[in-house]
Amino acid sequence: MRPWTRIAAIAAVALVSGYFVANGLAVDEAPLVPPPPPAAATVTHPDIPSIELHATSAAEIQPGRNVFAYVVHEAPPAPPVVRQLPPPEVPLRAFEPAEEAPAAPAQARFTWRFIGRFGPKQNPLAVFAREGEIVTARQGQKIDDRFVLRAIGNESVEVQPEGEGVQRIPLT
Repeated sequence: MRPWTRIAAIAAVALVSGYFVANGLAVDEAPLVPPPPPAAATVTHPDIPSIELHATSAAEIQPGRNVFAYVVHEAPPAPPVVRQLPPPEVPLRAFEPAEEAPAAPAQARFTWRFIGRFGPKQNPLAVFAREGEIVTARQGQKIDDRFVLRAIGNESVEVQPEGEGVQRIPLT
């Protein structure tokens, strides 16, 4: 044991024994168990009615109840039977398909890839490629004699097949 540890242990024993001597207690007289509560006590409070508490002994406990035994309780009464009326019958009609509208003709597909934009900002030139062919066109010119180049942007162009809607072609 180290010297400082011995000194600390001796100081602790001295403090504890000094406590007992100062309070007039001998080591053998120290209470190990708290004293039992009084047999009856009364609690009073102005807002609460007085209640008298009694300590019970083992002889006063009724032997009829075992908290560890499983008790089967009486089944609760069955709920009342509620009868629901059937839903009213609705006459069914045969499904009649709507008249089919004539199929719109497929829009012409633009098969060229937009690969770039060149030239001045006021009059740009769009470049298209397809299967090794390169085509250049300005706004308003026709490509493949079927598509009119309507607008040239930085990242896409708009082409319109004759008599159909405008198609947006992105830069690839």
